[in-house]
Amino acid sequence: MKKKCRKLTLLAFVGVLVIFLFGCKNPFLANADGKYQVSFETNCNTKIDSYRTDKIESIKELTKEDYVFGGWYTNSSFIGTPITFPYKLTQDITLYAKWSIKTFSVSYVTEHGTTPSTIIVNIGQNLTESQL
Repeated sequence: MKKKCRKLTLLAFVGVLVIFLFGCKNPFLANADGKYQVSFETNCNTKIDSYRTDKIESIKELTKEDYVFGGWYTNSSFIGTPITFPYKLTQDITLYAKWSIKTFSVSYVTEHGTTPSTIIVNIGQNLTESQL
């Protein structure tokens, strides 16, 4: 009886070991195919599904009302420069989309006196009386 119990325990252990070693979530074999997981934080209403690859050739263009796309970054603080494509992966990564609010240049044309300097305003921002 003890031998049978030991054999079953050994078989169960071997089964768990095989599942661990060859399962798709195994951290030791996750990159055996040379591909890495890439995920996206779009910071807008468009979702991009994560996938496995060794190189990102390009990413579909995103839009966000009243904002200008500022590139893909490897950190959520947007430190450094945005990545360029194609982008070779060496590890699993999350890419973060940077957005800046749209701005407009306001220039003046006057027939009287000196023309005021051009000013930059954000979308939706009202001009003050002194700016007018």
